[in-house]
Amino acid sequence: MGQVMALAKHNPLVVEAYARFLIKSGLRISNAGLEEDNSQKRFSAIQMINFLMKWLDPRSIYSEVELIIEEMEKCQSNQMAYVKGASYEASQTAKKIAQEKGSKFENSSGSVIRSNFGRRD
Repeated sequence: MGQVMALAKHNPLVVEAYARFLIKSGLRISNAGLEEDNSQKRFSAIQMINFLMKWLDPRSIYSEVELIIEEMEKCQSNQMAYVKGASYEASQTAKKIAQEKGSKFENSSGSVIRSNFGRRD
């Protein structure tokens, strides 16, 4: 998961091609952490999902946003405070993307690839 985040930071174009798959994998890892009662695994998966939402073009993950919100809200019942905090932050990030979808990105005619120029480092 750390390698995914590092690659997304340094070369988001490569990661965007696999964004939906990586988000779904992160959600599966989080669920596995729940089944195994492994809070650290859940935390790492949530961190990766949140990082991807912040660094990648939101249009590459729109189809997963509602699922992310749903799963992150489930994670907020975790006993560990750091998992609760991370899931809350990821939920807020996903909600922000969902809100911006209607206003900012539907009106944009630029390509997904072109939108990555000028990303923060």
